[in-house]
Amino acid sequence: MENSFDGFDADLTETDTGEEAWGNPIVSRELIHAVKEKGYDSIRIPMTVH
Repeated sequence: MENSFDGFDADLTETDTGEEAWGNPIVSRELIHAVKEKGYDSIRIPMTVH
């Protein structure tokens, strides 16, 4: 789930698929809870400005 929030399509002629751009799942409450259950207690929210 690395950089899920920061995924973007570099090809600006195509529709941006957002979080799914790099093959990641859409981040949901359930996904966050599943990651927490594995022992993680923080997340990084990256941001790209273009």
